[in-house]
Amino acid sequence: MLTSAPMPLCPVGPWAMGGTGGARRPRWRPWEPAGAGGGQATRRARDRHLAMVVLLGLGLLLLAAPAVHGESPEGPYLQALRLLAKGDFVAGVKLYYKVMILTEPLLSVAVRKHDLAAARASFAAQVKAQPADRQTALLLALTDRLTEDWPAADAQLGALRKTFPGSFLLAFMHGELALNLPDEKRATDLFGLLAANPKARKLLALAEKVLARHRLTRKDKIQAEDPAARRKVLLEKAFRHLDLLERDQARAAFEKIYAGFPDDPVAPTALIDLFLETSQPAKAEKVLATWLAAGHPPLLIPLKEGRLRYLQGRYAEAIAPLEKVLREDPANEYARFLLAESCFLAGRFDAAAPHFQQIWNADPSNPGMLQRYAACLEQGGKPAEAAGLYESALSRTPGDPFLLNELAALCMRNRWYSRAEIHYATLADASPDNRLAAEEALAAIREAKNVAALAGSIEAITASATAAAIAAAAGNPGSPGAPGTSGDPATPGGDQPASVDTPPDSPPPPPPADPAEAAEAEALRRLSRMYE
Repeated sequence: MLTSAPMPLCPVGPWAMGGTGGARRPRWRPWEPAGAGGGQATRRARDRHLAMVVLLGLGLLLLAAPAVHGESPEGPYLQALRLLAKGDFVAGVKLYYKVMILTEPLLSVAVRKHDLAAARASFAAQVKAQPADRQTALLLALTDRLTEDWPAADAQLGALRKTFPGSFLLAFMHGELALNLPDEKRATDLFGLLAANPKARKLLALAEKVLARHRLTRKDKIQAEDPAARRKVLLEKAFRHLDLLERDQARAAFEKIYAGFPDDPVAPTALIDLFLETSQPAKAEKVLATWLAAGHPPLLIPLKEGRLRYLQGRYAEAIAPLEKVLREDPANEYARFLLAESCFLAGRFDAAAPHFQQIWNADPSNPGMLQRYAACLEQGGKPAEAAGLYESALSRTPGDPFLLNELAALCMRNRWYSRAEIHYATLADASPDNRLAAEEALAAIREAKNVAALAGSIEAITASATAAAIAAAAGNPGSPGAPGTSGDPATPGGDQPASVDTPPDSPPPPPPADPAEAAEAEALRRLSRMYE
């Protein structure tokens, strides 16, 4: 009956090692003549050879076939998770450790902490209850190493090695941990203990593999191999931290690489990218300044330079490199957005408008780009065109609260009170969440309209009174204020008009503020502060 257990992929046949006593089976060499009874022996050997070949082929087929008896094919990581889920923490942690040592899977520290949380809690409780339980202490140390609690794991393994100084397993584990601290000299010293004893051959082979991964040679003193190979490994580790979103570890790794390879641009470029991604432009600028101060050529491509200047708030300086990017790559929408924003924030609204227009045309459902484009038009002296944009968008999405509010505010800023009143009234009806704010705006509009009407009346009355006074003065030359009267003496006792160049005895008091204009300004001020 077939089972799902795969055959071992190892040398089989008459030439394989056999038996448990270590005796070597006689090799079958077809080119050698058979001895006594050789023909029969040769046939038996040939039959055994054929049978083993058939069994090996069957084993390969079983490996390729799906598992049976409810057993699902899974990798060692999933097997470890299954063991941990069942509460078999000892076997689960051992297998998890092997997975990390042999394959270095892309598992972040956060994921590993989640996977091993229950196991670590169990081991910690056992060690606390039974401090002399060395096996559980070792498992706790392995768990801390897997979750990169380096100080705790280092201390625990150090204490265990003092108790068991001849343990090759502890020497390997402590050396592997030291390599990650990184304390590479201590790691190679510990691995050197394995080379001194033939019984540690398997662990020594594993140590050599770990060292090769770090591009180190196993000697009494630390010795790096080819610096280029060493740099490559360090970069792989640093970028691995980035892949796992472990930014602090990635930053530390890149800083170490930059210190060791100060003329190589990869690490400083990665540091600048990391600082830009985490919105730390000052640190990015410091890395760039250090690089340039050493006499190196420009480090940043135009897009990164523009992004850095943008994040620094140096918007005018961001424009030139971003324009260069778009000249070479007009389809780069990220560069176009940064350029549009830089122009807008630098007050170059005419330059920003076509970029926002293009972005909005590509994504007409994006209200943020519509708002920016309309603001550019309004600031450029085209408020009617900006209002038309909102009205066109509202025809496609009637009653949209954001669009209604923006259009009403635009009308209010331009003192189109009647239109603003209509839009705020529509907003109050369409959006209960905005009703209170819209009603406050409507009250401010009514007050502003009353003030405007009052200002018009006062202006008309003032103009009429002025005209009447001028007419009266023209009809009565002797009246006060008429030219040539004693009200404007040029000389003592004379009635000649005063020269316009003659300064008055004292400066006249400032004219009183127009009450209508003051009231209107106050109404507008309260409206502008309505959403604060």
